[in-house]
Amino acid sequence: MAKYDRAVCPRCGEKALIPLVYGQPRWDIFREQEKGKCMFGGCMLKQNSKRWVCTGCGTKGDDEELGGP
Repeated sequence: MAKYDRAVCPRCGEKALIPLVYGQPRWDIFREQEKGKCMFGGCMLKQNSKRWVCTGCGTKGDDEELGGP
């Protein structure tokens, strides 16, 4: 879940992005969400599903929106 540790929100500039998790979460994912390290995105991952959420402003987005390599 460290993929977004250095990513910056394109809307507000915060370095506070966490991954969205889809599907039936395991017990360890519940603990990660309680710690604020991820957020549940829903039951089904679709082609246009967002991949991250900014904890600063609530913006959700795709990896392509972050730029970089």
